Amino acid sequence: NDKLLRRLQLEIENTQYFFSASGFVRESLEYCGVKESQIKIVPYGANVSSTIQRKGIDEFKKIEFLFVGQVVYRKGITYLLDSMARCDEKKANLTVTGAYHKDDWFIEKNKDKENITFTGMVTFDRMREIYEKADVFVLPSFCEGMSQVGIEAMACGLPIICTFNSGVSDLVKDGVNGFVISAGDADALYEKMAWFLKNPQKIAEMGEKARKAAKKYTWDYYGENIVNAITEVMDG
Repeated sequence: NDKLLRRLQLEIENTQYFFSASGFVRESLEYCGVKESQIKIVPYGANVSSTIQRKGIDEFKKIEFLFVGQVVYRKGITYLLDSMARCDEKKANLTVTGAYHKDDWFIEKNKDKENITFTGMVTFDRMREIYEKADVFVLPSFCEGMSQVGIEAMACGLPIICTFNSGVSDLVKDGVNGFVISAGDADALYEKMAWFLKNPQKIAEMGEKARKAAKKYTWDYYGENIVNAITEVMDG
């Protein structure tokens, strides 16, 4: 509402510096009138201590796509489910891990499909098993600061399909360790999923490069960055 928007605008006007988790957040701040010189990029940390070992994928094996997060529209889940429906069900499975409302129309529409599994919310100790089973991580979000599950998935050796709006796109080199698409672009999402179905031999190599890109994003690394950013501000 107008009162909330005005309060947010006042907070922006009265703030000298901003710590931004990602390029997407930085662009959002700049859109609201914040100067580039006021913004310091400080990416979040995540659990990156995975010891999962990946092997090459047999060309006859189904590709296991994985989504982790709240199963809501903001996360782009409807676009993912629609893209999955366009994939050959004999070649691809999708696991959706995260809390969902059983009465949502997109759950009702997809809950009985043999190649889609909704696990619901799971405890952290089960996530290793879920990441280990997966081949490609998909994060079609409309709005994130910087997705920690995206960092975790990459650290587990999974190539990623994500939107710029996910924040984790800062870690992705297009075609090297994953792909970055525009939020809400259903055709682009399907095309990248189909690319992995046609090129399963590329998954292990891209996944290893994803692991290398993500491994430095520890909470210690975040702590060092925030201290450096504060020091720069104080010395400036």
